[in-house]
Amino acid sequence: MSLSYIYSYLYYISEARNQYFVHSPFVYSMMTQCINKRYFLFYDTPKKLLARFTAFMEQEHANIDVIGKEKDLGTYCSAVFNAGDVLFIMSPHCGKNREKAFNALCERKDITLSIDLFHVGIVFPHRDMVKEHFILKYL
Repeated sequence: MSLSYIYSYLYYISEARNQYFVHSPFVYSMMTQCINKRYFLFYDTPKKLLARFTAFMEQEHANIDVIGKEKDLGTYCSAVFNAGDVLFIMSPHCGKNREKAFNALCERKDITLSIDLFHVGIVFPHRDMVKEHFILKYL
């Protein structure tokens, strides 16, 4: 475990908010119906979250692209996205370069909604909303 990972985790702990601080109806419903819907109190794997997220996004007919640890996030910083694309990024904070690429991806003009859950990042290009970045509690 590197020092940058510990710093990223401490920053996440200090900035993460629960569903009561979310002012977007779409993100609030995702938080209450998908993210906080755990079956075990202590730990929930990102794969289980992906299954719940996929079921939640079926109603929106979204194309979910899962980006694992082995894929380079830098290639997605210059990619062209369609209106129904959603990026589900596993371990966006596992390395300094990966975290920089995740932050650069969130800064793009065509990315209107990004959610950081520390172990998972979710990026929505081309949503009909104002550009927002949420750091939500998911421990």
